[in-house]
Amino acid sequence: MARGAICGVVAGHRVTFTRAPLAAPTTQPEVLSDDLELAAVDDQAERQALFAQLLDRLPPDQRRVLEGRFFEQRSIRELAQELGRSEGAVKQLQFRALETLRNHMRDRHE
Repeated sequence: MARGAICGVVAGHRVTFTRAPLAAPTTQPEVLSDDLELAAVDDQAERQALFAQLLDRLPPDQRRVLEGRFFEQRSIRELAQELGRSEGAVKQLQFRALETLRNHMRDRHE
């Protein structure tokens, strides 16, 4: 799930990526021999599912800014023009969205 990649930004690290459609695997997945590796995969899938739910709960403008910035790699200026807002307002939407996601993730892990 592409939304999981934005978790690095929520955790305070900048991550860039492109959005790719989900496709069914064409081959059998590798069998993980190490229990720790398997646990990491499960944790990652859980975090991605949780993150997708949290992203969907954001107000539409905040969600649109995050999608534009991180999934579409659009500039603040481009999003400001699209949303009919100032660049400062778009930066504030991005800040608030990331802060909301950080707080929700932190609350879930406490």
